[in-house]
Amino acid sequence: MVKPQLELKDLIGLATLDAVDFETAQLPAYEGADADDLKDCNVCRFRLNGTVYVVIEDPNDGYRSSMREIKVAPKAEMVNVFSPVQVLGIHCDRSNYDAAHILKLYDVTTAKPVLEVGTDNSDDYYPVFVANFQPENMASNVGAADRIEAQAARIAELTRERDEARGSRERIISNFVMVDVDGKGSGMAAPKRVADALRTEREIVAHLVQAVEQSTARADALEAQAARIAELEQKLSGAADLASQAADKLSDLSEKYDVLMDRTLSAEARCAALEEAEADIAAIERYCDFIRDKNVGAIRGRLKRIRATLGLPVHAHRPTDEMGERT
Repeated sequence: MVKPQLELKDLIGLATLDAVDFETAQLPAYEGADADDLKDCNVCRFRLNGTVYVVIEDPNDGYRSSMREIKVAPKAEMVNVFSPVQVLGIHCDRSNYDAAHILKLYDVTTAKPVLEVGTDNSDDYYPVFVANFQPENMASNVGAADRIEAQAARIAELTRERDEARGSRERIISNFVMVDVDGKGSGMAAPKRVADALRTEREIVAHLVQAVEQSTARADALEAQAARIAELEQKLSGAADLASQAADKLSDLSEKYDVLMDRTLSAEARCAALEEAEADIAAIERYCDFIRDKNVGAIRGRLKRIRATLGLPVHAHRPTDEMGERT
């Protein structure tokens, strides 16, 4: 008959916990894998009621992990053994808002979780292997944290006193140092304040020399700038003279332009007057021609009537002038 596989739910209820160990072991990457196909797997062992249970991680691809299995290890030897603690095992199928498969062992005295094993986010794309041991929640360890904190404070105080003693010794030794008195490498032991005074004096002299060099450089730069400014002022003065001469020439040209404009306007006026006079003369000539033609026609008509009265021929020969034209 095949023995049924152990599940976390099988550990629900009251029990006595007295040992918890953790390790990383090289195990087959999956069930049925070759002997050389191994992966680092987290392993948690705990002892309930004298039986050692082993929870093994399935590391998957490194981004996802889960509990591969839980089994009994009859021959396992526990290392982290402590005073027995009465615990209550509870199986959780929810963690926050996600599905889970976790066994939680609560200390019945403190009502706080001591050990958690299983898989969180079991139905998510990224499940997580859980193996969390919190010994500070065990009743036997209540107040131990305060004692440990007090011991740590005492150790820190003793360490501080030791460091202060070492510092005092070093300060006494450091009061005497080798001093380069003449600047040529010859040294002597002297109190540190004397060495500091000599060092300070040399630093002051060095700073003064540096300041003088910087002042000289600035003076040279200012002198060069002054020469450049004088050169620019001279060029500016020459430019001002040229501008004044150009202004005078522009004034003369403006006056000549005004004269030319006056003459041009006078010539245009005379041309307009001549054109108007010519138009008047042409009109008078046309009027004269009109008058002449009209008078000549009237005279001819009277001559025709006189000739008709006198009984003379109407188309008699008309005399001509010296130019051969008829009068």
